[in-house]
Amino acid sequence: MVITNHIIACCWFGVGSFDAEKNWIKNMELDKEDFADSYSAALHWSLTQFTPATNNIVPDNAVERAFASAVILLAIGVFSSFIASISSTLNTLRMSRLENSKHYSKLFQFFNERNLSVNLYAKVKEVVRNENLAVRVQEKDVTFIQKIPERLKIQLHAEMYLPSLLSMKIWPHSGIDDADFFYSNMCHRVLCEGLASPGQDVFLPGTDCKDVYLLESGDMTYVMRRDTEATRICDQQLCVACLWAEWHHRGRLSAGQGMCYFIKVNCDAFGQVVLKYGGPLYRYLQIYGILLVSEIEWLQEDGFLMSDLNLDEEQMTNLSAQAERFANLVAVAPSPTAPKENALTRILSGMKSNPSISIGERV
Repeated sequence: MVITNHIIACCWFGVGSFDAEKNWIKNMELDKEDFADSYSAALHWSLTQFTPATNNIVPDNAVERAFASAVILLAIGVFSSFIASISSTLNTLRMSRLENSKHYSKLFQFFNERNLSVNLYAKVKEVVRNENLAVRVQEKDVTFIQKIPERLKIQLHAEMYLPSLLSMKIWPHSGIDDADFFYSNMCHRVLCEGLASPGQDVFLPGTDCKDVYLLESGDMTYVMRRDTEATRICDQQLCVACLWAEWHHRGRLSAGQGMCYFIKVNCDAFGQVVLKYGGPLYRYLQIYGILLVSEIEWLQEDGFLMSDLNLDEEQMTNLSAQAERFANLVAVAPSPTAPKENALTRILSGMKSNPSISIGERV
């Protein structure tokens, strides 16, 4: 608006200088004044054409009247659209506040009519208020992404999820054959984004676990069923054991302050991709799952209260190294004199088994 009025003011001063005998500049006795007085007068005239304000500058010849008429027609459209835009914005804000007020009123009425506690009402109100926090754009909300070819989606998901996938301490250190194809397929078919607003629960104790959770950003709180103190966690991995065994959540995971983002690894899809890929990686992951679940069983028998949190990094690294050594033994051909016994049977015979946990059911 300021730039438009500046341009019109300059044009109005130029039009006044077009006729040297009769013009608005001489009429206002500004021909002997300095540039600042002339420009301020022209700018004042320009502004009054867009508002109901008054001024004492009037056209004094045909050219000036034609120019003034054109500016008035332009001002009618610009001013009306400007006023309409402001009115529309104010009405939208007013309706939004009115709608929120109705929702909060019904929420208060619900708690009041049932004589529910004020403490619970405050917690519910706080969670509802946090639902309006700004969140980053999700893939499902971008229409154009849904229309791109499958090959570009695979590349997109690989760039989105590959760092988080590789951060899991379950992969062999020696690498795998055709790693780019396998990891890209895994990112495309198995991983997806998740988010939680402050106070929102991601999972509750006792519920079936179908996903591994890779925390990406934000602070979350984890509470064990038997504990009352919450543990603040960030950048961690939860429920990794559910990739190989039926797992029930041992605690509650909730979002803390601010929006929290995480990546979910679907257990069933993970097993299908690994089974289809087959080969040494499939054998390695089977053995890794056996070792991991056995480690959890031993810890439980020793009185350690297991949670959904992952084992520490050193334990996971050691399990990976052991699984890789055992997988290499399994790959060795069995002896002709003992065709019914191979390295895998020797490994399993030396490990404890628990029929209550279905080891390797998914992988």
